[in-house]
Amino acid sequence: MATVIQQPETLCFSSLLSDIVFGTSADKCTVTLTVTCGGESQTLIDEIMYPDAYSHITLVDLPPLIEPYARRFQQLALDCSIDDSTTTTSISTVHVVYCACEIGVPTDAAAFIAGHFLTLLDGRRFTAPGRGELLSAYGDTYDQATHAQEVPSATFKVMAKVLDANGRLDVMTVTEQVVPCNTDGILQGQLLLYQFDASPRRMAALYGISEDRLLAYTVWMGLRSQDYVVVHDEKAPSPSLLFANSFGVGEILHCTGRHAKESKFDRKSARINGVLRHYAIREDRQFTAVTGWISDAMALWADELFRSYEVYLWTEKEGVGREVTVSDSKSILTNVDDDLTMYEFTYTYAQRNHNVKSLPYMYGRLHNEPFNTTFN
Repeated sequence: MATVIQQPETLCFSSLLSDIVFGTSADKCTVTLTVTCGGESQTLIDEIMYPDAYSHITLVDLPPLIEPYARRFQQLALDCSIDDSTTTTSISTVHVVYCACEIGVPTDAAAFIAGHFLTLLDGRRFTAPGRGELLSAYGDTYDQATHAQEVPSATFKVMAKVLDANGRLDVMTVTEQVVPCNTDGILQGQLLLYQFDASPRRMAALYGISEDRLLAYTVWMGLRSQDYVVVHDEKAPSPSLLFANSFGVGEILHCTGRHAKESKFDRKSARINGVLRHYAIREDRQFTAVTGWISDAMALWADELFRSYEVYLWTEKEGVGREVTVSDSKSILTNVDDDLTMYEFTYTYAQRNHNVKSLPYMYGRLHNEPFNTTFN
């Protein structure tokens, strides 16, 4: 008879999946590992395995196996069973949440989700009028029996420091109910995802004031909080890039430094009827951008752009634009007190045809549900 000796936590980040260990007295067993995501089940392992000298069968290094599915769907259910020809023994279903970084220990997943927004930024976020800001957080688990007709909304509380009509400092508070954005195809037991537009434009609209009167604000959702400082002398960002962070949700990086375009042309020619003509011209546009001076906390967070698998141009007026690919980056952060940090990187259009009109950006949609409605 087979037994379960070790398995991952029932709620676990994909980067922190621990080994699965079975004990068995049989000479060989059939081990099956499946994931359920997007409403479909996929078998990843279905093999005959032999126990070691301690009568254990161990599945090791699971994160690289699970990560492609977790990154695409953000959440999945993991099941594993062992069949020793007489009985079948299964682990408890593991609810895996996509996370590309290591945060604490495996048992910290539930605590992190309950107490943090889905971002690696640890500190104040500096913003300015006209910039987009997005906060995401997981809430309660989905229960089909109780939430089939209506899923619960989440309460976001915003406290802002503003200037009143007489130019004096005032503190204003407002709350807003936000519905989950991942209800399409959600499975029993999965976490509901909430996204909040935390841009200065949206905050000013909530308070019924102009953006130039907004000085700072803090957004809460339960125990989670994020501070924003509004800088009013910043120039318009170029570019602004929407990217999928280490939790698979969207964030926006605004660059205020030098922005340059370089076009490289690959020309192929031949003499046709005695005349030299080009028969193929291929253009590759490369853009070089500089973030501008950023705080240490935002510098560490900005690395998220360089490790992201999905990056899109973004403007406040047009929303999500063309998909781009970051091809090179230089990110150096030192411990020298008087060093001012800024990053430089190169990106190019992901599409084949680079002969495009730059503005207005064409609308696009990211493949996963959390991005679908926020900016389109």
